[in-house]
Order: sequence, then structure tokens, then C-alpha cells
Amino acid sequence: MTPEINLPLTAVAHPEKSFARSVKALRLARGWTLTKLAAESGVAVATVSRVEAQLAACSLPSAWLIAEAFGVSLDAMIRGEVPR
Repeated sequence: MTPEINLPLTAVAHPEKSFARSVKALRLARGWTLTKLAAESGVAVATVSRVEAQLAACSLPSAWLIAEAFGVSLDAMIRGEVPR
């Protein structure tokens, strides 16, 4: 028997898009350049740029590093629940 999976009512339809918007909003709110975010997170500038522009999905390890750089939970970034 397959266990039932119950998603919360607040599940995000497009987590990669929500994450990308959160990255850009937090970066701009802090006055950070792409280069600054890359340096703080250890994620390549090109990757951050492509994620923000929604041209590429972010790997889980890179998403975690970006969230850590901002001091915000990855969950909050995916849900778009970040301070702007």
C-alpha cells in the first residue's frame, strides 16, 4: 500500500519561480550586486543571474547556500515569505 502524501494547502505551484523572485527581492532590498551575493553564498555569478532571470532552476545545494547567505530559510524563500 502506498502511503498517502498530504501537501499543505499553501503548497507552491512553481517553487523555482517563487525562489527566483525571492532571490532578486532580497538581493535588491539589501543593495547587493550579483557579485556580492555570489561571494556571500559561494554560488557562481552566472548561476545566480540565470536563477534570478528564471532561465535556470537552482540546484538544492545552491538554493540552500543562497538562503544561508541571506539568513532566511529556504522554505520561506520558496513560499515567497521573505522580507522585502
